[in-house]
Amino acid sequence: MVVDVNNLGLCLNTGIASARGRYYVQLDSDDRLKPDAVEKLLAVFESDPTIGMVIGSYEVWNLNEKTGDLNRDESVPVVTHDEWTEDNGRNNLLRIGGAGAPRSAHVGVIRDCGWFGVNDTAWCRNYGEDYDLVLRISERYTIGRVWDPIYEVIRHSGGTDHSIDQVTIDRNDNAKDCMRLEALHRRRTLNSSNGQVKHPATKPVLASA
Repeated sequence: MVVDVNNLGLCLNTGIASARGRYYVQLDSDDRLKPDAVEKLLAVFESDPTIGMVIGSYEVWNLNEKTGDLNRDESVPVVTHDEWTEDNGRNNLLRIGGAGAPRSAHVGVIRDCGWFGVNDTAWCRNYGEDYDLVLRISERYTIGRVWDPIYEVIRHSGGTDHSIDQVTIDRNDNAKDCMRLEALHRRRTLNSSNGQVKHPATKPVLASA
């Protein structure tokens, strides 16, 4: 099978579908997980059977491109994604541009919630496929938290976050606005029975190892 490597969602879905493990853990190519990151993520999953995704906290590090050294940016506090409150996190997600990092989810939950987008909408072009998936997961499952820093975001001149022109920024903002609008329509349907989103009473069916 030929895979379009420029289709981020398709590549993620292909990798997750082929993996033998039970959990997906985000790791961007230029960032790092702490040595105990997976251990802490799994501990949260095991603490509550309704959790479908766990979101951690991260530190910002700077790359010295002359020496190759990495140094913690002490001017930036640990990013703890405080928007993920227990009672209103899924609603707060609609008000911000990101979904928190790092993220980990049951493979079964990703499948149950429709996988990552694969550029199959008019507004999604290799952008926001993860934000859209987190919106959908948060509507059906509890989001767990790791408050300790377990992820290191590496800042360097080649990072795409620092080289986006205004046209692309506007396009990306419009894409997320469309995702939020679709989320609101879904929530009306989900909430129509009793006024609140239901969570499953047991763990989702997971992919077998």
